[in-house]
Amino acid sequence: PAIQLGYSGPLAAPERRLDVAPLTTGLAALVLQRELEKIELFDADQSERQRRRARIEMDRARSAAEEAARQARIKAQQAAEEAARQARQRAEEEAARRARMEAEPPPLAPDPQPLNISPPTARP
Repeated sequence: PAIQLGYSGPLAAPERRLDVAPLTTGLAALVLQRELEKIELFDADQSERQRRRARIEMDRARSAAEEAARQARIKAQQAAEEAARQARQRAEEEAARRARMEAEPPPLAPDPQPLNISPPTARP
């Protein structure tokens, strides 16, 4: 920014003339530049906030997915343990049943009654 100072007229009574147009133009350009910088800073700040929000949401979604996967693994592990426990229990019950059957003597068959093949009239 600059100011032009000029004198005109006789030396005994000079007339002073100021041209402040370049000064006002320069000051307006400075103000405009500052406003543009403020707008750029605001836009950059807004973009950074959006990026942070997106990152936070992405982290939350990833954490939720990891937790769901962890819960599914725990549930599957518990189901496998329960199935193994039930299989062991069935095997133990089967072994106990076999041991009881081997320990008990087989039941004796009752003496069969002789078949009566006499004619119906001769029956007592």
